[in-house]
Amino acid sequence: MHNFKQYLEEGRDAPLYHGTTYLNAQSIIQDNKINASTTQKLTTKKKDMIYTKNVKGTSFSRSLQFVQFFKPFVIFEIDQRKLDYSHKIIPFNYFANDYYGGVYRTDSPARFEKGLDFMNEHEEFVVGDIKNIDKYITRIFLKDAMSVVNDFNGIPIAIRKHPKLYMNGDFVNKPYRGKKAVNV
Repeated sequence: MHNFKQYLEEGRDAPLYHGTTYLNAQSIIQDNKINASTTQKLTTKKKDMIYTKNVKGTSFSRSLQFVQFFKPFVIFEIDQRKLDYSHKIIPFNYFANDYYGGVYRTDSPARFEKGLDFMNEHEEFVVGDIKNIDKYITRIFLKDAMSVVNDFNGIPIAIRKHPKLYMNGDFVNKPYRGKKAVNV
């Protein structure tokens, strides 16, 4: 019988998605690093004591649709299996605390737009900075990656020239151009 932790670890084949702005994406590509910029309050239970601590890291989602909802300009697709070898990945649900004492929080605007079911982010939280991010990137989508738009005006050159930029069902730049993407 598998426990929940084993179940999640065995499910590491799904890609992770991280949406961001052009400026942040350019910095990620140039520095080859995602800086830990999100603080999450993690709670652990040992014996009968509950411990809470703030931890810095980066939030990802297993759902491309969830990330697209927030309309980021750039979405990085990450190989979760590779990332798991060198980084601590924690399943996390920010909205799990919305239900408290029999009352749902009502200050979440997305709750009104998409309903309660949408509030599952399918989130994975990676603790600490992620160095050498390029070895984990499988594809980079632009804001209009799902459309046929190939207009690169205003897009930083570091993004335009990245070999894993993916649009219209193919990689845009060599050496990956014409190769089938994994997880498509």
